[in-house]
Amino acid sequence: MRELKFRAWDGKQIIKSDDYFENHILESNDNVLSSMFSLSDLFEYNCNDDLSQFSGLLDKNGVDIYENDIVKYVIGDSEKYRTGTIVFINGYYAIVWANSLWSGLTHILNEFNSLIEVIGNIYENPELL
Repeated sequence: MRELKFRAWDGKQIIKSDDYFENHILESNDNVLSSMFSLSDLFEYNCNDDLSQFSGLLDKNGVDIYENDIVKYVIGDSEKYRTGTIVFINGYYAIVWANSLWSGLTHILNEFNSLIEVIGNIYENPELL
């Protein structure tokens, strides 16, 4: 089962769910484990405007990939690269490419996650796009 983690942008900094949520693992009647948490903690810290969810995938360096992350894809052995933003659309996580002939194209994240590197997010590092 995918780990449920969130982070929020409060206008000044990224706040991760690990810092503010109390996670409880409960066993349901059919022995399926589920994670229960309260979003009220985020509202208390005025972070309800820009909430991002963990995709369940890691980049090539083992870093968690969240919605609104900015990622870099190096083309082969060259110094050429593409950057894009992680989004959740049509029921899946995808990369929307920004700075190339690929601009506006979308690729499913799980086809690229082992090839990309998280280099920032749209809140703290918009200049990377």
